[in-house]
Formats: sequence, C-alpha cells, structure tokens
Amino acid sequence: MNKKSKEILLLIGVIIFLFSIFNKKGKKVEFNITQWENNLSYRSEISDYLIKEKNLIGKDKKEIISLLGEPTYINMNIMYYRLGNDNYMNIDSNLLII
Repeated sequence: MNKKSKEILLLIGVIIFLFSIFNKKGKKVEFNITQWENNLSYRSEISDYLIKEKNLIGKDKKEIISLLGEPTYINMNIMYYRLGNDNYMNIDSNLLII
C-alpha cells in the first residue's frame, strides 16, 4: 500500500469517527418508561432529558415514583435513581437525586 492510499484511508477513518461523535450528540432522547426500567446504559441521557424539559418540577414523591418507578434507595426523603451500570465497588456511581 502506497503513502497516498494510507492517507486516504486515514482521512476516511477520521471522517467516520467525527460523524459518529456528532451524530450521537445531535440525537434527541425522549423519556420512555420501558427504556428507563430496562436499559441502564441510557438512563444518563434520559435523566438529562427529564432535567432539561423540567418534567419533574412540581411533582410530589408519589408522582415521581409513578413516572420513574421505585428509586434505587431513599435516604431522609431524598430519592436516588441509579444511572448506568455500577462501577467497580460502586465508586463514582452516577445518580439522579430528587
């Protein structure tokens, strides 16, 4: 393979990489209870949507549980929902805190 062919392949690879990054960031994620309950890897994106759209403002505890299901845990009337899979030994876990 000559130098010109390698440069073209590298350029194509960079373009594909950049496209995949920008395509993901432009993707709009809307809340879906099935995704929330069954797909922990999308909870961070979905929680961003809930915050941006202000879907939780003004809701009481019962309404939030009706929307999101039971929290991962509750401490002093604060609800914690796990976002994504736990890291090793639960260090630096992402949580939605309500």
